[in-house]
Amino acid sequence: MNTQNATDKVSDATHHAAESARQAAQSALQGAQHAVQVTRNAADATLDRAEHAVDGLRQQVDPAIHDLAAKAQALANQSIHYCARTGERLRQQVDTYRGATTHYVVHNPGRSVLMALAIGAALATAALLVSRRRHA
Repeated sequence: MNTQNATDKVSDATHHAAESARQAAQSALQGAQHAVQVTRNAADATLDRAEHAVDGLRQQVDPAIHDLAAKAQALANQSIHYCARTGERLRQQVDTYRGATTHYVVHNPGRSVLMALAIGAALATAALLVSRRRHA
């Protein structure tokens, strides 16, 4: 009976140890699952806050970008208009000078021919000097 009694005690102790180990493993598993869930919830909350922060930044930045684009467009339009006005003024000045030159030539034909000859001679002399320097 001693052997039977010892075997029963060992068997009971083994079952008790196995049950304790199973309960400990179950408790550890539940703790790990809880930790995973808490971590997941914290990550979700952090991502939600980050998403809201990005949305807020986007709402702040979008108007600034649109404002900058509008200012750049306005500056481009001003530059185009300025160039057009400058070109028109230049055309008017050329027309004015052309009219004055025509008026001078019509009223002073002799002087105009002499000035043209003098300018032509000066240009020819300058061209000869430049060509001689290149060949020398």
